[in-house]
Amino acid sequence: MSRKIVFGSLCLAATLLFALDPTAHAAESLEALSTMPEADAAPADAFPRDAARVDGAKGPAHPFGAGQEWYGHYLCAQGETALTLRVTLVSGNHIEAIFDFAHGPTGVRGSYSTRGDFDPKTGRLRLDPNAWIFQPPGYIMVGLEGTVSARKFEGLIAHWSCGAFAVQPSR
Repeated sequence: MSRKIVFGSLCLAATLLFALDPTAHAAESLEALSTMPEADAAPADAFPRDAARVDGAKGPAHPFGAGQEWYGHYLCAQGETALTLRVTLVSGNHIEAIFDFAHGPTGVRGSYSTRGDFDPKTGRLRLDPNAWIFQPPGYIMVGLEGTVSARKFEGLIAHWSCGAFAVQPSR
């Protein structure tokens, strides 16, 4: 069976599941990723939530720094996929990162740049896709939106055929 047929079948199944109950799909995705092991995560006190921000204001500081790598997984139509966010730029609350992905069962890999802004009032970060670095056939860029803590960035992939993501900083 060709990859296009398999991918199309997975997209159709994800669409039907999401159409039947979109909230359950999101909740199940987050639950599935919440069991991600934390062995390589940074210590709980590595990034204090009320650290001094670059702009000097009080409130939650984001734990991102240029050169960091955050590892985890996300769920989309192709199934669970390994994700590495490589932070390339931090300027105040503006963050740019490379979204590297690898789908184990098929061996498909790709990467693209993302950028977005951290909201210190809500602790949320949205990373929007920017430009492909390497695009595998049949794949599209997707954004991420979620909550940032010292030990995890987790939330939902911004596409109808996807679910949750969760990444943790390397030590």
